[in-house]
Amino acid sequence: MRCGIKDIKKVSLILSDDSIYIPINGCPCDMAIRNSLARGILTEDKVYVLMPDDYSVHIFLPYSSELFTGHSAILPEGRGKKGIKDGKAALQWMFDKTECIKIFGLTPVYMKHVAMFNRLLGFIQEGILTNSCTKDGITYDQILFGLSK
Repeated sequence: MRCGIKDIKKVSLILSDDSIYIPINGCPCDMAIRNSLARGILTEDKVYVLMPDDYSVHIFLPYSSELFTGHSAILPEGRGKKGIKDGKAALQWMFDKTECIKIFGLTPVYMKHVAMFNRLLGFIQEGILTNSCTKDGITYDQILFGLSK
């Protein structure tokens, strides 16, 4: 499930897919950006990049040895029940194979589908980070979600 540099092509294709990259960054990306996105996370020892199938990548960045931020990128074909099953498997892998005791993430309030996905994975809302991100020149709050081991 854990990816290494040998998986750069598969990871790059998911991270840079228009259905994932454009909603987050607002524009398409070229091939150079595709490869640099994946290379940066795949070469970092303490970053866990998990790929339970060909449709999703789950990235866990260390805040400390026990606390990680979590990010999921799921292609349209892997969303729904399959995405929830794979997301739960990635979370369980982190709790079973690392020192991780808590995973957290921030979700902009306008990304309601992502907030729902977080809740379906078992995350709970732990707070609001006010005025913490912008989209199209408008400032939004972000929901702080957390999941403990």
